[in-house]
Amino acid sequence: MTLGFLHWTTAPGALILTVGASLVGLYTFDRFLANVEQSELQREARQAYRDGRADLRAGKPQEAVSRLQHAYSLVRGNRNYHLAFAEALMAAGDRERAEANLRDALARDSNDGRANLLMARLMAGEGRSGDANAYYHRAIYGVWHDDAPGNRLQTRLELADYLARQNRPQELLSELLILEERARQDPALARRVAQLFLNAGSPSRAVSAYRDILRQNDDDIAAWQGIGEAELRAGDFRAAQAALLNALRRDPSNPEVGKQLQFVNSLEQMDPSPRRLASREKYRRSLALLQTARNSLTTKCARAVSEEDARPALEQADAALASKPPVQVTNEVSESLISLAEQLWSAETRACPAVIQPDDPLALLMDKLKAQ
Repeated sequence: MTLGFLHWTTAPGALILTVGASLVGLYTFDRFLANVEQSELQREARQAYRDGRADLRAGKPQEAVSRLQHAYSLVRGNRNYHLAFAEALMAAGDRERAEANLRDALARDSNDGRANLLMARLMAGEGRSGDANAYYHRAIYGVWHDDAPGNRLQTRLELADYLARQNRPQELLSELLILEERARQDPALARRVAQLFLNAGSPSRAVSAYRDILRQNDDDIAAWQGIGEAELRAGDFRAAQAALLNALRRDPSNPEVGKQLQFVNSLEQMDPSPRRLASREKYRRSLALLQTARNSLTTKCARAVSEEDARPALEQADAALASKPPVQVTNEVSESLISLAEQLWSAETRACPAVIQPDDPLALLMDKLKAQ
């Protein structure tokens, strides 16, 4: 009787334990299956991401869009997948969807450096320069999850290149001044910054950057060439000649340096401004400059020829070119010829700025004369 009572009272407890153990086992097994499934999804997403990035590098944007969208759909919370998908959409020319994805990413984290950089590129591609500039700066000062100093530097350089293409020299110069100190310790960066200083209309700073390179390697031919170009832009033809001669001494058979030096020599022979010139030579050069300015105006800019403010200068130039040289050449006569040449050049640059090339000998001479 007692044994039966004990059996009856313990049976429900055992049953509860058995059921509990079964539930725990089922839960554990369910979690195991969920983890296996999640692991499979993660693996599939990683593979799609890798393949999509490879497609982007191979110039296959449509395939990249498909694979990266799949990766992002499998793991929606992955920031890298999201931004890579947006980048692929940009590469495929789907700017509307790319912008929507980037705005979504920035809504989650407005300080994300990479998201801001991609948005800057998108804005730049759409010609929205003000927005592009703002997003570039947000990227520079934003949060980067790997190699923050390197990414910020590359973003600032990308912004500088963009400003150079946009012909915004003052904004470009502001960005370069921030890089100037770092460039003194990095020859590769100094070389890039020096060229951008030329684009910003600051040849003296370009010379300084190239000299920083030469302090580490005095035989750097490209740096000597860079100084030659910078001095040429600054209008100091003699300094340009000296720099290019230094390059040629180190590499006498370099055809590019030889060509640059010949060009500078020809400019130096055309320049009517050196004080040491004899009166007759200055007159000859001034007359040749006027002829060159007249030919440039009449052959490259028909619009300026028909403008009323250019006609008087053109008529006076024709008269001066047709007249005989004066018996006694004075400095005032030569200066009047230079002034006429400057008037013709001003009319051309005002009416036809698109035809002016920065390496045009006439443009370089006029820039020098204007600065004096």
